[in-house]
Amino acid sequence: MRDDAAGVEEKNLGELVRECGRNRDLCGGRRLHARIRGSSIHAQSLYLANLLVEMYGKCRSPRDARSVHDSIPCPNSFSGNLMIQAYVENGEVEEARRIFDAMAERNAVTWNSLAAAYARRGDVAEAKKIKKSMPQWDVYLGTTMITLYTRHGRIHDARAIFDSIPQQNIVIWNAMVAGYAKRGNLDDARAMFWRMPQHDVVSWNVMITANVERGEIREAKRIFDGMPERDVIPWTVIVVANAESGDVARARSVFLRMPQHDVVSWTAMIRGFAEEGHVDDAMAMFDSAAERSVVSWTAMIEGLATAGDLNRAVEMFSLMPKWDSIAWNAMITVFSQSGRVDDAQSFFHSMPSRNIVSWNALIAVYAQSRQVDDATAAISRAPQLDVISWNAMITVHGLVGDAVAAKAVFDSMPQANLISWNAMISSFAQAGLIDEASTAFDRMPQRNVISWTSIAAGFAQSGLVAQAKHAFQSMPERNWITWTAVVAAFAQSGHLGEARDLLARIPHPDVKPWAEMATAYARNGHGKVALELLKPMELLGIPPDEATCVNILSACRHVGLVEEGRQCFLYMLEDRCVAPHFEIYCSMVDLLARAGQLPQAEELIQSMPYLPDDTTWGALLGGARIHSDIQCGLRAAWSAFEAHPENPGPYILMANILLE
Repeated sequence: MRDDAAGVEEKNLGELVRECGRNRDLCGGRRLHARIRGSSIHAQSLYLANLLVEMYGKCRSPRDARSVHDSIPCPNSFSGNLMIQAYVENGEVEEARRIFDAMAERNAVTWNSLAAAYARRGDVAEAKKIKKSMPQWDVYLGTTMITLYTRHGRIHDARAIFDSIPQQNIVIWNAMVAGYAKRGNLDDARAMFWRMPQHDVVSWNVMITANVERGEIREAKRIFDGMPERDVIPWTVIVVANAESGDVARARSVFLRMPQHDVVSWTAMIRGFAEEGHVDDAMAMFDSAAERSVVSWTAMIEGLATAGDLNRAVEMFSLMPKWDSIAWNAMITVFSQSGRVDDAQSFFHSMPSRNIVSWNALIAVYAQSRQVDDATAAISRAPQLDVISWNAMITVHGLVGDAVAAKAVFDSMPQANLISWNAMISSFAQAGLIDEASTAFDRMPQRNVISWTSIAAGFAQSGLVAQAKHAFQSMPERNWITWTAVVAAFAQSGHLGEARDLLARIPHPDVKPWAEMATAYARNGHGKVALELLKPMELLGIPPDEATCVNILSACRHVGLVEEGRQCFLYMLEDRCVAPHFEIYCSMVDLLARAGQLPQAEELIQSMPYLPDDTTWGALLGGARIHSDIQCGLRAAWSAFEAHPENPGPYILMANILLE
């Protein structure tokens, strides 16, 4: 009876250890380890020891994993494989090799793990040596090698592995097709797909997914229509593809025709509606879902938060049947994006357990609000750090213009990735250190579209027109973010001609670069030209959004372009898609008052569809002071007193008017 109870307890402890590994909860894992170590029954359990090795590896603590491994009296090959995996997952391949060399017996997993590790870090020669030394070649290693070679861009080596396998089964074929597809070689992927001696549902799904990832939705649909039989995966991929591309109507059409739905398809529809701003449709889909995952819940929470309904987002979080680390972390991110740092902190401190993702979310909160000291303190308190943590610190120093501190963090990183390099280049560029940004760009081991965008925009912001154009023209690929960033950089640095030239060449017009252009014209005193841009935007099918009009009005207000500001305001009043909100009315009042048009400003306050507050009356009072209109100032001050009696600002301003 005691043995049965001990067995049940051992199994339960094992599940808890696995949970800590899945959540990367190092503190929780160490507490469990101490509990196991203190147990006379479980301290010598090989089963629990192996799980602890695996858990510590996943929690980025290979030293603890090695300590457990070395304490096992008679480790088996499974113990050695887990230790190799722990080192490999943490980038310590040479330590993994030492374990490999010391193992008394090895199996296919042992050989495959080490060969894959060398291939993953790009050491092809060593991976090939291990492959040749294997007592028996298996399909798993071939598939693994093909996958890893293609992931690192070594498609020719992957093909050589494929060609060297004497008996190519459908798994190997699928790996090679997927390899071509993931490297963007769709033509080669298609050619190999049609050469396959047979197809299974995985083959078809690989091709559909490959086309979707390259934006070839129509081709994906054509392949989908040609499938002899379908499981839920291709249906779901097509639903997700349409939803993520913004075509929610087509996604819904496919969804309704699905013979059966899984949680992924339900979640895709919920997320699709939420991201497109159709929160009511998303909620209706959520309420109808036959099954929901934590992703479904978090998609709905994020959709409500994006729509500005943060209270309902918090309420939905409270209704979740189970809170896991994903849900808690999502709420911290939601508060961060809404600028509610205190709420994000409160949620973080309320978490029953925190993993590295939680700490990174908190660090990101501080980074986005430019709270360098708090971000640094969080970094120092975190039980473990990963590259995301370090990248957040580089970003926050860059945002406040401290490129020296950003460089110090970058230099102290155990291992920098592409995001680290991009953050460093951006930090240099934002601080005006374009030579340092250019040097870092030249030293990068690899680049992506963000790297090119950062350096091109940096040159443009620094007024180095020739270098900016050269970088832009040298880009291997561009997206709408690239076009927007470079147009904005030229415009903000006063090079309006270059910005306008780029604007005219954008292949797929989008509202953001046009908004940047219009705002830049207004800031530089060309309010009339800024307003003239609104009409071609409509003709291109990208009508100005609220942010565009607000930016133009704000720019007109700062440089005193009264008539242009009035026209922008009237455009919003008359327009089809932009309804002026309270802050826009306040900006217009401020513009009129500063320009001395106090009667018009006062009339606008009286006629606006909102109840004026002390800020509105304060704008009028400020204008009255500038233009020494005591009567208008008294009326504005009295109204401000009534709105907020506890605010001393109007009293002080009115006293200054009377004294002057």
